[in-house]
Amino acid sequence: MTSILALLVLLAAQTHEQPGDRFTHFAGYDLGKATLSEVQTRYGKSRVRESGDAGEYEAWICYTTPGAEIQFNSGGMGGGTDLLGFTISATPTAKDCPKPKTVLPSEISGVKLGISKNQFTALMKNPVEWIKNTGTARFDYQAKTADGVLLDVSISVIATFSSNKLSKLAVWKIEST
Repeated sequence: MTSILALLVLLAAQTHEQPGDRFTHFAGYDLGKATLSEVQTRYGKSRVRESGDAGEYEAWICYTTPGAEIQFNSGGMGGGTDLLGFTISATPTAKDCPKPKTVLPSEISGVKLGISKNQFTALMKNPVEWIKNTGTARFDYQAKTADGVLLDVSISVIATFSSNKLSKLAVWKIEST
């Protein structure tokens, strides 16, 4: 009986959502559990763009919505195909991002373009490190996989401000053993 109770407590701890996890569910996908191809199936074809190499490698697809460009990002740790992050930007970076087949959200967990630095800081409920007009909130924790492997999880919420208004939001989730 004691071992069953211990197992239930362990399972509850594994499924408990961490504070930063609220930023990893976006547009119907969980970061680290979907691919760029799956996003394209729902929102339409978008050319895969790539930059950098080795540890600096990034791949992404983008969509244009009224008032924002939305990118779905991967990197070297995601093999350029796994969805590891997303970016919402008021300033388009590419001129040929298609419009999505269905509506894409332009905010996450109350964070949306146009909010102030103070509003962003309050919404994080976690320390924010500032370098000029860019604030980063990091959420780090450990989690166990179903087969007992211990993962280090790091979620970064990166906000760039222009004239004290949020102009770009990027969220990344990296898991490593």
